[in-house]
Amino acid sequence: MPQNVEIKASYNGDLEDIKAVARNLAGKEPLELSQIDTFFQCSTGRLKLREIKGGEKPSQLIAYERPDEVAAKYSDYSFYHPMDAGSLKHVLTRSLGIIGEVRKSRLVYLVDQTRIHVDQVEGLGNFVELEKYIAAKDAQKLKEVLPSWCDWEKENPQALKLCLGEFLHLYGDYQREKLQGNPQFHALFEALERLKIKEYIVRELDCEVQIGMMLPVPRLTELAEISQNASHFAEQESVVWIKCISVGDELEVQSVMPSPLVLAALGESVVEFSRPRTVLEYFRTFVPQMQKKVEILVASKLKAFEVLSELGSTFPDHVTRVTREISQGTLSISLKFQSCNSSLTFDIAIPNEFPLRKPTIVKHVKDTEPRERKVEYEYNPGMSGEEIGREICYSIARILEELD
Repeated sequence: MPQNVEIKASYNGDLEDIKAVARNLAGKEPLELSQIDTFFQCSTGRLKLREIKGGEKPSQLIAYERPDEVAAKYSDYSFYHPMDAGSLKHVLTRSLGIIGEVRKSRLVYLVDQTRIHVDQVEGLGNFVELEKYIAAKDAQKLKEVLPSWCDWEKENPQALKLCLGEFLHLYGDYQREKLQGNPQFHALFEALERLKIKEYIVRELDCEVQIGMMLPVPRLTELAEISQNASHFAEQESVVWIKCISVGDELEVQSVMPSPLVLAALGESVVEFSRPRTVLEYFRTFVPQMQKKVEILVASKLKAFEVLSELGSTFPDHVTRVTREISQGTLSISLKFQSCNSSLTFDIAIPNEFPLRKPTIVKHVKDTEPRERKVEYEYNPGMSGEEIGREICYSIARILEELD
């Protein structure tokens, strides 16, 4: 399988300057190409069909694997030159589905085994890419092949900004703006805006808390400001800013207590975050227009995880596996429970926003005979998550007594 290493950077300087540098390195004029890349759904790696005007081959089907990181990227790929790109595109669209499409004009400069690409991408701007077919161990030496390029980059530190390896990742914002005016897309985009989530992870000394918040899809120009605001908040609170990433389509605000149950549920090391008010104040400052909604969500999530904490501390030696899922306003917990000679599974549904309903459904499975029980507990609006957790623990304990 062919392998290469590439560095990609956005370019905000004079395009003629970067062309001159590349031309001097190559010693000749570039090859001019027009490309349309169509990305398809696939189970592993990435798959794209490239339609080319100006090249030796009119199209390429490329399957490849490459990390998304702001650095030199090592890539494994396979490619095929189809005879009929239109028919192949139709078949792949029907069978796999399209993720997105990127259109660009590309100038290709050849310097020995290195290709310099100067790209003008529709809706995104100008980019420069260095690509070389070398071994993975030599990935960090890519720039050493082009000392003149490095000298130019040092003299123009603000012109180039390294970016993730796929134009498609940057393209969603532009496509949304382009289609927003079309009435048939308007409702769809409104739904996507409501579902998009950013997850912020901060570390307080040795303590970690995950905070998720619902935000409109940020414009590319806003990403730097978002990171700067989060970093500033972290500095004020004596925490270390880690990262800002996109997650799923479920809204989660998590502040958890240390318990075996919670640790298993999250699948990672999480310890106490003792200042939920600080988290809430941050949400209020960062997203003032969502203050009330965020306050309700934070409160309900804190209660839900207090329930988890109580379960974990009550049965610390019996819970062997925990999974959790948040769907349609309900936190679902599945417990794999080992007690004496019995192996049980408890499925517990807890409403996110308290109070929504009084009963909690507890289903347990013994051997191969599933049975369901509806357990109601005394509820009042002042009950904490810890108190609700205790009521659920009592219900589980009663079931265990009946089975013994």
